[in-house]
Amino acid sequence: MALPNDSPVDQPVDARGGDSPFDTDGLIREPDGRLWYRDHPDTFTAVLSRTVDRCGDSVAVIDIDGTPVTHAELWELASRVAGGLREDGVAVGDRVAIDLPNSLAWVTAFLGVVLAGGVAVPLDQRGTAETRRACLTDAAPTAVLDDAGGLPSGSPFVHDADPAELGQLLYTSGTTGEPKGVMVSQRNLAALSEITRRVFRIGAPGSPPLRNLVAIPLYHAAGCNAQLLPTLALGGTAVLSRSSRPEDIVAMAVQHEPTMMLAVPAVYKLLVQREPVRFQAVASLRWLIYGAAPISKSLIDELRELLPDVRLGNAFGMTEISNMALFLPDEYAVTDHDSVGFAVPGVEVDLQDEDAAGQGQLRLRGPNMAAGYWRKPAMTDETFGSGWIRSGDIATIDGRGLVYLKDRAKDVINRGGEKIYSLEVENALAGHPGVDEAAVMPVTDDVMGEKVGAVVVARDASLTEDALLAFLRDRLPPYALPEHLVLRTGELPRGSSGKILKAQLRGELGWG
Repeated sequence: MALPNDSPVDQPVDARGGDSPFDTDGLIREPDGRLWYRDHPDTFTAVLSRTVDRCGDSVAVIDIDGTPVTHAELWELASRVAGGLREDGVAVGDRVAIDLPNSLAWVTAFLGVVLAGGVAVPLDQRGTAETRRACLTDAAPTAVLDDAGGLPSGSPFVHDADPAELGQLLYTSGTTGEPKGVMVSQRNLAALSEITRRVFRIGAPGSPPLRNLVAIPLYHAAGCNAQLLPTLALGGTAVLSRSSRPEDIVAMAVQHEPTMMLAVPAVYKLLVQREPVRFQAVASLRWLIYGAAPISKSLIDELRELLPDVRLGNAFGMTEISNMALFLPDEYAVTDHDSVGFAVPGVEVDLQDEDAAGQGQLRLRGPNMAAGYWRKPAMTDETFGSGWIRSGDIATIDGRGLVYLKDRAKDVINRGGEKIYSLEVENALAGHPGVDEAAVMPVTDDVMGEKVGAVVVARDASLTEDALLAFLRDRLPPYALPEHLVLRTGELPRGSSGKILKAQLRGELGWG
């Protein structure tokens, strides 16, 4: 879709057409080819300052102990942290690591670093010592904020930020290799709230207030960039949960009445199984957002039955694009539950090296597209060099603009020349009523090269391998049937993002 620079854009969905279900008014084409939002501030600091002016007396954060803090109070706290950092010698562009659990202290520390002109580096508190050391070595922070009772404090200070300045260095999980620091600019962070506002129609007549239950760790992009920061920037309330355990989520939800929450499907499954009565009692909920893993139609049906007035939505994003890139609205949740949605306003999608079947590598670009990887020019060029993010996902895009993921490019199983998409096998497994979750991966084989392996969490002991394979034979071609099948109880291992750690599973099972 070729448009002149700075021209208005009427329907910027995917690069090949389609009609967006979202508000796309006021989008303009920038000189770099990306889209932006007319009249929207282009730094996160400016967005946040505007919100404080508009609704300073409303509650911004409810801490894990129930303590409320208003937007004006949070700005004051953060600006004093910024002043303390500057007095301690932190300069514009210096990295400052944050090593704290979900808490008001984490929020204040992050905002304080950004207001000081520094670059916030959230550390994964669940990460291994080796991974954390690697992140610290790579980021080389000037300071590490790890004492909830002793954040620096000085005279209030707010740096006049430039849109291109970095505000965040967010490390990927590192589950498949060395951690990479994704460089997120002030402009990227400014885009987060506008994407959220347009997708969820925040502030529109009849829309509920934004009270976002944040149970995902704030050191992860989903917790910080998809929930916390846009909620604060839009004048909403972030309700912080100690963890994503069902009992913690329900306790905070019952007490503080959120209107929205985000979790991986496995968390919703546990809420339905373990806390159905209390979960159903959270009458304030209006949106249940899921992502990071496939969701089964049976779980969608269970959620609809338990909370019939709640809207469902599938959010797809990646650290490299700061926030959501795609979103599947409620009206498509059942009919197209295997889709990851439409491009959100400002984001465009395309397929690279598309084959005759319409499958290719998903590419993304938009105002939330990061600047690249910290101190890794070769990796940056490989992923960002075309002006688009190469996602590493094999996908198709239908005539409506809906995107369907087939697999991670690196997870495609090659069985004697037959290409098998692990996601398709996982979706087939998820359709069995006795399956809670499944992970499909290649098993190294001397003859075929690779065979299909599946680890399945059964709902109870009645599920057998024979019954499961019989179910799959009607849904998969013979060569895609799992030849290595493990039934187990208990949850599958997950990283901080909620994604299943397939490399760990393969190692435990000796599958190559």
